[in-house]
Amino acid sequence: MPNPLIVMGEHHCDPRSRETLKALLVELRGLDYSRLCLEQPSQLNQAQMLKLIDSTIAVIEALVKEAMQRTLFQGTAEDFLQLPYSVLVTLLTTVTPDALKMALTIQSLIPHRILKSACELWVQMGGTLHAYDLDSAHEKAINEVTLENWIANGYKELQHREGYMSAQIKQHYGSNAGTIVLTGLGHLSGLFRCFQTMNMANNCLVVFPHASQWLGDNADQILPKLAVKLPSNTLTAIVDTQTQIAHFIKICKQRLQTLTARFTDASNAPTFTPLANASNSKPPVTTHADDSFSFMKNAFKNGF
Repeated sequence: MPNPLIVMGEHHCDPRSRETLKALLVELRGLDYSRLCLEQPSQLNQAQMLKLIDSTIAVIEALVKEAMQRTLFQGTAEDFLQLPYSVLVTLLTTVTPDALKMALTIQSLIPHRILKSACELWVQMGGTLHAYDLDSAHEKAINEVTLENWIANGYKELQHREGYMSAQIKQHYGSNAGTIVLTGLGHLSGLFRCFQTMNMANNCLVVFPHASQWLGDNADQILPKLAVKLPSNTLTAIVDTQTQIAHFIKICKQRLQTLTARFTDASNAPTFTPLANASNSKPPVTTHADDSFSFMKNAFKNGF
């Protein structure tokens, strides 16, 4: 039996999952994981995937520069990127009617930079990159006239899309190569339902660290609802501080060592225990953002 399928859930604007993934890469390669699957059009090869990440970063950096100029922001680009989501939205509202979507795009820049660094490290260690999303979904994103149309079409075809994505993932996992999947939170429960029909659900470990600012103002109410959507074999925690992140990563490493040993020694997948919190301290909850995400229309026109 191959190693358990590692599914990293994320909010695309929250860097916590990608920080955790990058911190686990050396451990995962040592445990014979070799394939990292990203939510990109499946026709792309590894070189094209890396180029797509680079072009995405370049487009968002240009957007950040323009937004700073138009809002007369006094400070560095890094200062601008560190603004809380609600503050950034308020600032952008003065210059664009698309402030909500533009803020999400801008705040995805840091996670994209982390992903670039993680992918480069993974390839240096001999790992490979694989794309698993619908080709047509990417083409629609580029060609649609408005973001609203693209979002509506995307949700209309969500079940078909997740069925395709899960089938692509199964091909990688079925090759007996240790496989890691990075996916948006919006797809996580849908993919897991597909895995259940494919008899893969018990062979998965879902890892979902998240910052409190992306849970909204009622984290105590949202977390129990989120737990219902996620499979029981999930490690999840609020990680706002570097101490909490380090603690969560340490727990993930310990769990991976235990799981891979048990998968090697036994024919049945083990039982997982969810992790409720990475530390006893309760981090503050600040702002809220919709879990849906897509790039700005002008970014589509630039070809990514």
